[in-house]
Amino acid sequence: FSRLGARWNTLSGYEEIEKLKDTVSKLERRLEGLREELQQKRQAYLAAVSERSSSQRQLSDLLSRKSTWSEEELATYTRLLHSEHSQARAEKEAEREYELAEEIVQKSFDMLMSAIAQRYHEEHIWSDRIRNVSTWGSVGIAILNVVVFTMAIFLVEPFKRKKLALMLEHRLVEGEAQNAERLAGAIASIEKQMKGMQNAVEQL
Repeated sequence: FSRLGARWNTLSGYEEIEKLKDTVSKLERRLEGLREELQQKRQAYLAAVSERSSSQRQLSDLLSRKSTWSEEELATYTRLLHSEHSQARAEKEAEREYELAEEIVQKSFDMLMSAIAQRYHEEHIWSDRIRNVSTWGSVGIAILNVVVFTMAIFLVEPFKRKKLALMLEHRLVEGEAQNAERLAGAIASIEKQMKGMQNAVEQL
Protein backbone atom coordinates (compact mmCIF):
# COMPACT_ATOMS: atom_id res chain seq x y z
CA PHE A 1 0.00 0.00 0.00
CA SER A 2 2.88 2.36 0.74
CA ARG A 3 4.30 1.76 -2.74
CA LEU A 4 0.90 2.33 -4.32
CA GLY A 5 0.51 5.53 -2.29
CA ALA A 6 3.93 6.76 -3.36
CA ARG A 7 3.17 5.88 -6.98
CA TRP A 8 -0.13 7.72 -6.81
CA ASN A 9 1.56 10.79 -5.28
CA THR A 10 4.08 10.80 -8.13
CA LEU A 11 1.49 10.38 -10.89
CA SER A 12 -0.97 12.88 -9.42
CA GLY A 13 1.67 15.50 -8.66
CA TYR A 14 1.07 15.35 -4.90
CA GLU A 15 4.73 14.45 -4.36
CA GLU A 16 5.67 18.12 -4.85
CA ILE A 17 3.15 19.12 -2.19
CA GLU A 18 4.69 16.58 0.20
CA LYS A 19 8.07 18.23 -0.42
CA LEU A 20 6.56 21.64 0.34
CA LYS A 21 5.04 20.25 3.54
CA ASP A 22 8.45 18.95 4.56
CA THR A 23 9.98 22.36 3.80
CA VAL A 24 7.32 24.08 5.93
CA SER A 25 8.00 21.69 8.83
CA LYS A 26 11.75 22.35 8.64
CA LEU A 27 11.20 26.12 8.53
CA GLU A 28 8.85 25.89 11.53
CA ARG A 29 11.48 24.01 13.55
CA ARG A 30 14.18 26.48 12.48
CA LEU A 31 12.00 29.44 13.43
CA GLU A 32 11.31 27.90 16.83
CA GLY A 33 15.05 27.53 17.47
CA LEU A 34 15.76 31.09 16.29
CA ARG A 35 13.05 32.47 18.58
CA GLU A 36 14.63 30.68 21.53
CA GLU A 37 17.98 32.18 20.56
CA LEU A 38 16.34 35.60 20.20
CA GLN A 39 14.93 35.27 23.71
CA GLN A 40 18.43 34.51 25.02
CA LYS A 41 19.86 37.54 23.17
CA ARG A 42 17.10 39.70 24.63
CA GLN A 43 17.83 38.51 28.15
CA ALA A 44 21.55 39.17 27.63
CA TYR A 45 20.80 42.67 26.33
CA LEU A 46 18.46 43.45 29.24
CA ALA A 47 21.08 42.17 31.68
CA ALA A 48 23.73 44.44 30.11
CA VAL A 49 21.37 47.43 30.27
CA SER A 50 20.52 46.64 33.89
CA GLU A 51 24.18 46.29 34.86
CA ARG A 52 25.14 49.58 33.24
CA SER A 53 22.13 51.36 34.74
CA SER A 54 23.12 50.10 38.18
CA SER A 55 26.67 51.39 37.70
CA GLN A 56 25.36 54.75 36.49
CA ARG A 57 23.13 55.06 39.55
CA GLN A 58 26.09 54.33 41.79
CA LEU A 59 28.17 56.94 39.94
CA SER A 60 25.41 59.52 40.26
CA ASP A 61 25.06 58.76 43.95
CA LEU A 62 28.81 59.10 44.49
CA LEU A 63 28.98 62.34 42.50
CA SER A 64 26.23 63.81 44.63
CA ARG A 65 28.50 63.25 47.69
CA LYS A 66 31.78 64.13 46.01
CA SER A 67 32.81 66.60 48.68
CA THR A 68 32.60 63.98 51.42
CA TRP A 69 34.24 61.03 49.65
CA SER A 70 36.29 58.62 51.65
CA GLU A 71 39.27 56.79 50.22
CA GLU A 72 37.08 53.73 49.64
CA GLU A 73 34.44 55.77 47.82
CA LEU A 74 37.10 57.36 45.64
CA ALA A 75 38.39 53.90 44.72
CA THR A 76 34.80 52.78 44.01
CA TYR A 77 34.22 55.81 41.76
CA THR A 78 37.44 55.14 39.87
CA ARG A 79 36.52 51.47 39.39
CA LEU A 80 32.98 52.31 38.24
CA LEU A 81 34.28 54.94 35.84
CA HIS A 82 36.65 52.46 34.22
CA SER A 83 33.97 49.75 34.03
CA GLU A 84 31.51 52.23 32.51
CA HIS A 85 33.32 52.12 29.18
CA SER A 86 33.44 48.31 29.05
CA GLN A 87 29.79 48.10 30.14
CA ALA A 88 28.80 50.55 27.43
CA ARG A 89 30.60 48.44 24.82
CA ALA A 90 29.01 45.25 26.21
CA GLU A 91 25.57 46.85 26.13
CA LYS A 92 26.09 48.07 22.57
CA GLU A 93 27.30 44.63 21.48
CA ALA A 94 24.36 42.91 23.20
CA GLU A 95 21.97 45.36 21.52
CA ARG A 96 23.54 44.72 18.13
CA GLU A 97 23.30 40.93 18.58
CA TYR A 98 19.70 41.25 19.76
CA GLU A 99 18.73 43.38 16.74
CA LEU A 100 20.53 40.98 14.40
CA ALA A 101 18.68 38.03 15.96
CA GLU A 102 15.39 39.93 15.46
CA GLU A 103 16.19 40.44 11.78
CA ILE A 104 17.04 36.76 11.35
CA VAL A 105 13.80 35.73 13.07
CA GLN A 106 11.80 38.10 10.86
CA LYS A 107 13.43 36.78 7.68
CA SER A 108 12.84 33.20 8.82
CA PHE A 109 9.20 34.05 9.56
CA ASP A 110 8.80 35.62 6.10
CA MET A 111 10.31 32.50 4.50
CA LEU A 112 7.88 30.32 6.47
CA MET A 113 4.88 32.42 5.40
CA SER A 114 6.05 32.27 1.78
CA ALA A 115 6.45 28.49 1.95
CA ILE A 116 3.00 28.09 3.54
CA ALA A 117 1.42 30.30 0.86
CA GLN A 118 3.16 28.31 -1.88
CA ARG A 119 2.04 25.03 -0.30
CA TYR A 120 -1.62 26.07 -0.14
CA HIS A 121 -1.42 27.47 -3.67
CA GLU A 122 -0.07 24.15 -4.99
CA GLU A 123 -2.66 22.21 -2.97
CA HIS A 124 -5.41 24.36 -4.51
CA ILE A 125 -4.08 23.69 -8.03
CA TRP A 126 -3.79 19.97 -7.25
CA SER A 127 -7.36 19.87 -5.88
CA ASP A 128 -8.68 21.58 -9.02
CA ARG A 129 -6.77 19.12 -11.20
CA ILE A 130 -8.12 16.11 -9.29
CA ARG A 131 -11.63 17.61 -9.37
CA ASN A 132 -11.40 18.02 -13.16
CA VAL A 133 -10.14 14.47 -13.56
CA SER A 134 -12.98 13.26 -11.37
CA THR A 135 -15.49 15.24 -13.45
CA TRP A 136 -14.17 13.81 -16.71
CA GLY A 137 -14.18 10.37 -15.12
CA SER A 138 -17.84 10.80 -14.19
CA VAL A 139 -18.63 11.93 -17.74
CA GLY A 140 -16.77 8.91 -19.11
CA ILE A 141 -18.72 6.55 -16.85
CA ALA A 142 -21.99 8.17 -17.92
CA ILE A 143 -21.06 7.76 -21.60
CA LEU A 144 -20.08 4.14 -20.98
CA ASN A 145 -23.46 3.50 -19.33
CA VAL A 146 -25.24 5.01 -22.33
CA VAL A 147 -23.20 2.84 -24.71
CA VAL A 148 -23.92 -0.30 -22.68
CA PHE A 149 -27.62 0.58 -22.52
CA THR A 150 -27.72 1.20 -26.28
CA MET A 151 -25.95 -2.10 -26.97
CA ALA A 152 -28.43 -3.84 -24.70
CA ILE A 153 -31.32 -2.37 -26.67
CA PHE A 154 -29.96 -3.08 -30.15
CA LEU A 155 -28.08 -6.32 -29.54
CA VAL A 156 -29.22 -8.09 -26.41
CA GLU A 157 -32.95 -7.33 -26.55
CA PRO A 158 -33.45 -8.65 -30.12
CA PHE A 159 -31.63 -11.82 -29.11
CA LYS A 160 -33.88 -12.17 -26.08
CA ARG A 161 -37.00 -11.57 -28.17
CA LYS A 162 -35.87 -14.13 -30.75
CA LYS A 163 -35.13 -16.65 -28.03
CA LEU A 164 -38.53 -15.99 -26.44
CA ALA A 165 -40.29 -16.36 -29.80
CA LEU A 166 -38.54 -19.69 -30.45
CA MET A 167 -39.47 -20.90 -26.99
CA LEU A 168 -43.12 -19.91 -27.48
CA GLU A 169 -43.17 -21.52 -30.91
CA HIS A 170 -41.71 -24.71 -29.46
CA ARG A 171 -44.33 -24.75 -26.72
CA LEU A 172 -47.11 -24.14 -29.25
CA VAL A 173 -45.87 -27.01 -31.41
CA GLU A 174 -45.66 -29.26 -28.36
CA GLY A 175 -49.15 -28.16 -27.31
CA GLU A 176 -50.58 -28.85 -30.77
CA ALA A 177 -48.93 -32.27 -30.85
CA GLN A 178 -50.36 -33.12 -27.44
CA ASN A 179 -53.82 -31.89 -28.47
CA ALA A 180 -53.65 -33.91 -31.70
CA GLU A 181 -52.62 -36.97 -29.71
CA ARG A 182 -55.50 -36.48 -27.26
CA LEU A 183 -57.94 -35.93 -30.15
CA ALA A 184 -56.74 -39.07 -31.93
CA GLY A 185 -57.13 -41.03 -28.69
CA ALA A 186 -60.66 -39.69 -28.20
CA ILE A 187 -61.63 -40.54 -31.80
CA ALA A 188 -60.20 -44.04 -31.46
CA SER A 189 -62.15 -44.52 -28.22
CA ILE A 190 -65.40 -43.37 -29.86
CA GLU A 191 -64.84 -45.63 -32.86
CA LYS A 192 -64.21 -48.55 -30.53
CA GLN A 193 -67.43 -47.86 -28.65
CA MET A 194 -69.41 -47.57 -31.91
CA LYS A 195 -68.02 -50.90 -33.15
CA GLY A 196 -69.01 -52.47 -29.87
CA MET A 197 -72.57 -51.10 -30.20
CA GLN A 198 -72.73 -52.27 -33.85
CA ASN A 199 -71.72 -55.81 -32.89
CA ALA A 200 -74.33 -55.84 -30.15
CA VAL A 201 -77.06 -54.78 -32.62
CA GLU A 202 -76.07 -57.45 -35.13
CA GLN A 203 -76.27 -60.16 -32.48
CA LEU A 204 -79.88 -59.15 -31.72
